[in-house]
Amino acid sequence: MPNTSLPPSPCCMLCDRPLEKTGGRRLALYLFREQDRAKRAKIKALTASGFQAWRCQCCANMVCRKCGSPMQRPMGNSCLCDDGYAYHIAIFPVSPGCMNSDCEHHMQASA
Repeated sequence: MPNTSLPPSPCCMLCDRPLEKTGGRRLALYLFREQDRAKRAKIKALTASGFQAWRCQCCANMVCRKCGSPMQRPMGNSCLCDDGYAYHIAIFPVSPGCMNSDCEHHMQASA
């Protein structure tokens, strides 16, 4: 699990865009799963600077297949909140939905 005591870094580790530009959720990056040495070094440097590394849903290809907007539920991923808290979105046999309200795959939240 990611270090929940550290806040997320200001930008996606892969594309250097802030969450406000990419939309969606921050997806946690795991040092022990990363094979690329350069990415491992960047994750370590961010941690040493007091931040958690993350990737955006666009870099993780967790986007709508119709319009390219981030999915509402990026299943199988751990998401990072502003305070560094991480939560996991389980994999269920349902549509992940689309965040774009103009897309045909957008799903309204049930009341």
